[in-house]
Amino acid sequence: MTLSDDSTPIATPAAPPDAAPAPTPTQATPAPRAGDDRLAGAVAAELVRHRDDLGLALVESIRDFPKFADDLRACEGDFSEFIQREFHALIDYLALYVRTGDTTWRDLYVGEKVKQAYEPGASPEQALERRRTIADADARAVERVFAGKLTPGQLALLRSAQGDIHRLVTAQGSVPARVLLVGDCLYLDIVAFLTAGAIEDGIAFQPTFLADKNPAELRASIRALAGQKFDAVFFSPFSYVFSLELARLQSVRSTLDGAGRLMEIVDATMAEVTATIDVIGEVFECNIFVHNSANIRRHEGGAAERIRNALTRRPRGLVRESINRRLAHHVASRNAATFEHLFVLDEADLLNRFSQDELGRKFYGSDLQHPAVLGRHLAAEYRDLLAVHAHLLRKKLVVTDLDNTLWRGTIGDGPVEHHADRQRTLQLLRKKGVVLAVASKNDPRNVRWDGAVLGPDDFVHQEIHWEPKVVGFKRIHETLNLKFKDFVFVDDRADERGMVAEACPGVFAMDALDERTWRLLATWARIAVNDGESDRTKLYKERAQREQFLKAPSSGAAAEDPSKLFATLGIACEIRDARTADLKRVAELVNRTNQFNLCGSRTSLREMTAWSQDGRRRIIRVDAADKFGSMGTVAVLVLELSDDVACIPLFVLSCRVFGYGIEHALLAAVMRLLSASGRGDLPIEGLFVETPHNEPSRKVYPANGFTWTGQAWRCDRPEPKADPSWLKVSTDLAPLPQG
Repeated sequence: MTLSDDSTPIATPAAPPDAAPAPTPTQATPAPRAGDDRLAGAVAAELVRHRDDLGLALVESIRDFPKFADDLRACEGDFSEFIQREFHALIDYLALYVRTGDTTWRDLYVGEKVKQAYEPGASPEQALERRRTIADADARAVERVFAGKLTPGQLALLRSAQGDIHRLVTAQGSVPARVLLVGDCLYLDIVAFLTAGAIEDGIAFQPTFLADKNPAELRASIRALAGQKFDAVFFSPFSYVFSLELARLQSVRSTLDGAGRLMEIVDATMAEVTATIDVIGEVFECNIFVHNSANIRRHEGGAAERIRNALTRRPRGLVRESINRRLAHHVASRNAATFEHLFVLDEADLLNRFSQDELGRKFYGSDLQHPAVLGRHLAAEYRDLLAVHAHLLRKKLVVTDLDNTLWRGTIGDGPVEHHADRQRTLQLLRKKGVVLAVASKNDPRNVRWDGAVLGPDDFVHQEIHWEPKVVGFKRIHETLNLKFKDFVFVDDRADERGMVAEACPGVFAMDALDERTWRLLATWARIAVNDGESDRTKLYKERAQREQFLKAPSSGAAAEDPSKLFATLGIACEIRDARTADLKRVAELVNRTNQFNLCGSRTSLREMTAWSQDGRRRIIRVDAADKFGSMGTVAVLVLELSDDVACIPLFVLSCRVFGYGIEHALLAAVMRLLSASGRGDLPIEGLFVETPHNEPSRKVYPANGFTWTGQAWRCDRPEPKADPSWLKVSTDLAPLPQG
């Protein structure tokens, strides 16, 4: 799958709803449409002329939804005000889309229609069914109103535009994105512009909104969502009038405020905002994006509004600079005190590319619909962030082509020009723990890295030959023991991407010639959090050396006795209690481990922290190293005590230490710990849940004297076995309370 760029230009504002909308897009690139401009103009004019008729017909689309029941009852048969409020803007958007072909208007229509169908608490399936019901009814309404009013050519054009909208409204992305949006009407703009792009990226966007302007009540609402899981949280604390303190700066009266009064506004605003950020950071472990402030004024483009913009520019600018500086400091402090999951979404950076007047310009103005240019640019950033979360953030490996990918040109044909920016992005991903590999049809003797940012040591594996790339991918898969769903493939040729995607299901393919590919990879590099392994590339290379060493022909006693061969590796493991600073890494190991994960466990830092503070539970971790280097944290076990049993609800082991007996040493250490505390006769139960991937873990309990009860593996008389002779085991476990 290749995510496409959306570079549709901005159009000028639409006319107010009581006049025929007739804007001319600025530098717009029309979408393909049937017929000529005259035909499109005639259809758009008919849509405006019959706006009330179509609005009345569209009422039928939502009549049966409880969300609108009270409003419809209040109409008492006269729906004119309801139609103007709910449907005039939609019909204007449709007319503008037909007239101009500019997908800005289509996207606004789709976004408003999806919001119209939104129902808090609805499941994704229910939400999709609502959208389909409304879209189908809308299509019938358009046919009913215009069947006798348009020529066949005009009707075909209208059907084409309506069909394009229907396709997007009823599409269901394959990857869910559960997102919490904390803020005010800026999100109405962002969601309107975002929806169509997210759908085209294969994302099922599932938003939850919190918009209470009372900070204390807002924080209470955030805490009430503590049990819900989100893929990302966005907080826009300063936009428009969400902050009542900052709203004063939208008025010309603010020009009378001195520096002292402006700093009072900053202090009051930041006191509430930082308190809310702290609550969000405590409640949610997913990535959290906090907008800083562009502090613009929305306007409809008139001379009077431009004058107000100019007059308020100084106080807005002073407050913006102070707020953004303090916000950046607070986010950095919170990340340092916890872990890196708070990010500043830089609204203010847009001021380096666009004027304040341009960012504040409205596309349309009505009571409910007043989208501005700022929202469209922010929606593009949201779209990229959602795409990264949906398609990239959990990937472990980037496989990249070379020619016309990492450099411009074909290296076998002469000098090439290195893409330093692209290589720096991949280098940063490597530093964050993503491993890199090469799949290139080339003569390996021609490949040179002179003048490049990257070098051969940055890649954990290289497939450079004239064989099909599918062959190389399968070798990478076997060598690194990674699933294809963990792969990203970047190549400039569509046929190569297609063949790999067909033969290796799960690989996410990206077009090296599409600038958005590199923007998404750069975003991934920026928000990816290192999982605690200092150099995962080095770990993979050391594992390869280890495996080659073990496969090499041996002589004498080592060849006859594998334990003596293992002994030559010099494997040492340290078994100790997990400390507070270890918990993030421990949780990540659990969540990354599939093959030796006895219950298919998934956890969170919050859960691990709670367990570490619970006197009945112990979190035990194992670190390992050998002659080739450190293997880092390789195992985690949770021990839960009660009066009549010691339970192991969680037990995982990294695949890089399979076969070395570390899991047996860990179980023996647990048995010795129980014995030393006077609980040696306490039965041990190891929980086990079979998954499609955890076959390698299924023999550890029976090999240590446990029997299956039908619900768990149980050992009534724990007797620890001796540690494997080739392991050097050190144990640092605090005693348990005496039994």
